Amino acid sequence: MKTFKYFQKNRSLHYIALLILVTVVLLTKGITQGDFWFSDDARHAMDGVFVLDFLKDLPVFNSYDYICQYYTKYPALGIGVYPPFFSLVEAIFYGLFGISAFSAKLTVLFFSLIAVLYWFRLIRLIFDEKVAFYSALLFTTTPLIVEWSRAVMLETPTLALVIMSVYFFYNFIELRKPRHGYYLIFATVAAIYTKQTAIFLIPIFFFYMILSKKYKMFLSLNVIMISFAIFILVLPLALVTFKYGSTNISQTVFENPQNEPLLEILLSHWSFYLINLFIENKPVLILSIITIFLLFVKNKRNIQKITIFFAWVLGFYVTFSYISSKDVRYSCFCILPFTLFAALLINEIPLKIRKTSIASILLVCLCLYQFVISYNLYNQSISGYEKAAQYIMENEADTVFFKVLE
Repeated sequence: MKTFKYFQKNRSLHYIALLILVTVVLLTKGITQGDFWFSDDARHAMDGVFVLDFLKDLPVFNSYDYICQYYTKYPALGIGVYPPFFSLVEAIFYGLFGISAFSAKLTVLFFSLIAVLYWFRLIRLIFDEKVAFYSALLFTTTPLIVEWSRAVMLETPTLALVIMSVYFFYNFIELRKPRHGYYLIFATVAAIYTKQTAIFLIPIFFFYMILSKKYKMFLSLNVIMISFAIFILVLPLALVTFKYGSTNISQTVFENPQNEPLLEILLSHWSFYLINLFIENKPVLILSIITIFLLFVKNKRNIQKITIFFAWVLGFYVTFSYISSKDVRYSCFCILPFTLFAALLINEIPLKIRKTSIASILLVCLCLYQFVISYNLYNQSISGYEKAAQYIMENEADTVFFKVLE
């Protein structure tokens, strides 16, 4: 009895501990085996090395020459194409644990933990601990999330900062906490400085204000000042991206080289992520559809609570459906609201078997199912990066040629 009361009193701590444990178990499997498995992994890892060297050398008066010489020596750099925030955090991990593929992956794990913890906090703020726990558990065991969180890629770090930004936005707008306005600026700018696609936060905020009928807030001095601050802070990144990131920009420009019918192209763009979300996450989406139906039929009072998540889905679609470059991994940015919709089933189906909720049993089974799939995921890693780097460092005077075999 005392154990039960202790659990009830410290439920959030136990939920958080279990979420951290599950996340660490899933993402550290094979973390020391192989180097990288995706083409951009090495670039993101190398960007952290550059930032660490830059901070050590601090070439204040010849920064441009330093960058040019560094790039000439190590052309794997992605700085200029990719924003610098992840690289800055990665440089801290390199400084603490040494430069290695392991340290780079550890940085992504750090952001993964931030993502799951802030998602738990956001859902607990709007609903309750139990819904927050099930939603966060569905999120952290999602195979697509796990797959890309095991890579040194920017999707998970960006997603973590997006969640933080939405959390602070909700606190600022709904709970009227002025201090969270400053946190909102930091989180939003940090997200965009991690990956430019985080700009879809702006449509999320806009659609939420419209859907929740907070039209007067657009004219609020605080909202105007926050918007202006974000614009000013993001402007340098925009200028650098337009100057050096022409490849990335070309991928976002709508092109129709085959002169295909416009209607077919638009249909393809708008259906891509919907189809892939269903293919990758059938159980979660099916439960989400059931829950949303039940909410509209018998519990319309809770519709207002999920407005921010409807705005999230809408903001994602408006942004990513018009990005010319389509990739399944971008679905990571959209799956989160559906983990909430699925978890809300626990409130909408009160049926019990021997005092145990049927919805709870269903959600536990789904989490276990996702955990097993995610744990057994296998990514074909490419080894040898660190040995090659060590060889080059020991033989800097030599010229090394790499022959690509097709």
